[in-house]
Amino acid sequence: MTFLSEKNLTKEFTSRARQANLQVECVGAGPTDSELVIIGEAVGDKEVVMKMPFVGGSGQVLWRSLDGIGVHRKDAYCTNVIKREVPLNFKTNQRAKIAKPELEHWEALLDWELDRLERVKYVLILGNQALRAIIGEWGITNWRGSVFDAVVGRDRRTVKVICTFNPAHILREPRWEAFFRFDLHKLKMVMDGDWHEYKINPIINPSPSEAIDYIEKLHDEELPISI
Repeated sequence: MTFLSEKNLTKEFTSRARQANLQVECVGAGPTDSELVIIGEAVGDKEVVMKMPFVGGSGQVLWRSLDGIGVHRKDAYCTNVIKREVPLNFKTNQRAKIAKPELEHWEALLDWELDRLERVKYVLILGNQALRAIIGEWGITNWRGSVFDAVVGRDRRTVKVICTFNPAHILREPRWEAFFRFDLHKLKMVMDGDWHEYKINPIINPSPSEAIDYIEKLHDEELPISI
C-alpha cells in the first residue's frame, strides 16, 4: 500500500481520472491519516467554486449536525463518489442520471482513493450513490441508521459503515432531520466504542401461559416497549 499526503493524493487522483476521460471539478479533502471518511454522492456548485467537499447548503447541514456531537472537519477525510457537478432538474428536483460506464469509473477510483487512506476505520455514507459504491445496494431510506462491517477498497479492508441521508435531502424534506441527527449520534457511539448490535430473540407462537408470563415480566420491568 502506498500512503500519500493530501496534496499528492489529489494530484494522482486527478491524473488517473483524466486518463479515464473523467471531468474532475472537486476532489476529496482532509487528513489522509484520519480514521473517519465521509462519502457523499456528487459535488454541488459551491464545491466546484471552492474546490472543497461539503461547503454548500447541504454541507452546512452536515457540519452543524456533526459539530453537535464533537466531530469537526479536521477530524475527517471528505469525498464524493462523483467528483463533478451533476445537473439538477428543477422541475423534478432530481439529478441527471450518470451513464453506467462513467459511474463504474468513479466507483473504481473511489476504491483506489480508499486504499490510500490506510488508517480508516469508520465510513459515513451519505445518500444512495455512496451506498451503491460501497455495498452495491440502493434505497438509502431503508438503509439509513444501519451499522455494519463492509469490505472497502481494492485491498479489501474491513471497516465499520454507518448509513444516513444525503444532507441535501434534509434541505428538501426537513421532517427527516431528526432521523439524520439520530444516525450521526450513532456514528459517535460507534467511534467511541459505545455502540453494540441489538440482539432480538423472537418468541414465535407462544402458548397462552407463556404470553401472560411475558406480559407480566414487561409490566414488572417498567421499561419502555414498542409494539
